[in-house]
Amino acid sequence: MFLNIKNSNPNIDKPINISLKEKNHLDENISCELIKVGIDEYVIYSELPLDWSAVSISVTSSDEKNSLSEVLKIYSDRKDTKENNNLKNENVNGYKVKFIDLEIESLNSNISEIDKLLDEKNTTESNLKKINSELEEDKKYQTENEKQESDSKINSNKSSIEKINKEKEELNNEKKELQNKISKLNQKKNDLEKHV
Repeated sequence: MFLNIKNSNPNIDKPINISLKEKNHLDENISCELIKVGIDEYVIYSELPLDWSAVSISVTSSDEKNSLSEVLKIYSDRKDTKENNNLKNENVNGYKVKFIDLEIESLNSNISEIDKLLDEKNTTESNLKKINSELEEDKKYQTENEKQESDSKINSNKSSIEKINKEKEELNNEKKELQNKISKLNQKKNDLEKHV
């Protein structure tokens, strides 16, 4: 299991403790290894019993100075869990590569969402331009009052188009930033894979 635990105060390195229990054997802890991979990234490595049905993992983070502790409980049912019997224990760089792959996957998902938003905005802009064109065309057959009304609609649509273009520019900048982040992560991944 991969964990990303954000520490609210980076000046405090809170110790992390893990407790893993199986539903059919609640009285005994299953041995597991907690591997710190990065600043906020951990891997929990454990071999579950062959007959496991559900597990509970308690992640405890405590601040010894203030005697405060945070507990996160994670439950997993065998029916809802994808099993991989070919897992092997990796070195820290191998786990870092896996975390990078997960982050890249998440960033690509964000880029897909941005692309959908850009498509929607392009469609809206195109529709507004088409409406403006039709309004302009109809003006030659309108009375003065109707022309004023059409001009008002055209100006309103132009304002909307300007707003849409600003939003598209922001989305494109965000997309470029995400693509740049992916490029940097791939570079980091390539460097790490040389040492795996």
